[in-house]
Amino acid sequence: MLPRLSLARGNRIGAVIVLGALLAGLGTAEAARRWAGRAGPRRDGPPGNLAITDVKIFDVSTTGGAHRLLARVLVENQSPIDRIEPWQVRLTVPSKEQVVGRCGGESLPRGQVAACEIWLTLPSPLAEGAPLRAEIDPEHAGFAEWDGDPGNDVRSVDVRTFPADGSPVRVAEWDVQPRIVHGTGEVQFRFTVEDGHLVWLLVEDQAPRLLAGHPADGIVSGRGSVRIKKSGPVTVIARNSLGAFVYEAIPVLNSYQRATPRWVRLAAESVDDVAKARILEPGVYEIDDDGSVLEHLSQHLAGKDWGAALEKLRQLDQFKEKPAPASVLNPEGLRDR
Repeated sequence: MLPRLSLARGNRIGAVIVLGALLAGLGTAEAARRWAGRAGPRRDGPPGNLAITDVKIFDVSTTGGAHRLLARVLVENQSPIDRIEPWQVRLTVPSKEQVVGRCGGESLPRGQVAACEIWLTLPSPLAEGAPLRAEIDPEHAGFAEWDGDPGNDVRSVDVRTFPADGSPVRVAEWDVQPRIVHGTGEVQFRFTVEDGHLVWLLVEDQAPRLLAGHPADGIVSGRGSVRIKKSGPVTVIARNSLGAFVYEAIPVLNSYQRATPRWVRLAAESVDDVAKARILEPGVYEIDDDGSVLEHLSQHLAGKDWGAALEKLRQLDQFKEKPAPASVLNPEGLRDR
């Protein structure tokens, strides 16, 4: 009897262990199912899933000029399949249901992120704190039938450019001397920015140079020098802690270089008013805010027509004495022509 009792008790213990394992397995499976439902598209719908992961608005203006808004939308393919058809993001002012910008791509590989950077076309300025909505267009190229989770296709952001109890960032002083160089030459500059957080210098063929900063928005000033090879603008750029940028450009002429209306001829950034999205490298999910805006501002300046301003400087230079192109004072004159 004793062995039989021991065996029965052993069976009961084994059954308890097996039952516990089954319950634990069910719990783990349920947790896995919940996580899968949270991390990916719905299991009862299409397998595709593009999601808007970030939206930011940057105010970019020049002293005494109109404000422009640069919107940046990040779209991630969070599904196990590639999106091989086109897709499009539209930005709207919710209060007016008015589309103010579009951006799109021809495809988006699984696990990768595309950056939509759009200069918004606004019929009238937006008030501080006004909302903007970014949405992946469900009607574009059959996107609604492909996308299994429409809940992450829309995201809103408020326009914030300066503190409620502060003032907009402003370039109070910007000066460059001399404004005419003969061949490669050095110019001196000085600047004062009010309510600024960071200040950069931008010159053609050079990376943006960080000049100074303020831990909190305040007065930032300084002076320095930079070598100039090509005719074009020398630009100071400042921003506040909320992402509002302001810039001021002063053209500088190299008298021994043929003046060109533009720095470069830019490739089209949009087709039929739809900006082109750029796909980030695999494993890259974010973009540096300052670098993104500085790059777009550099492209904007490169595309502007500086011919008239440079021609005025050239006419002034005709009445001044200057070193010969191949002299000791200008050893690079011949190469720069």
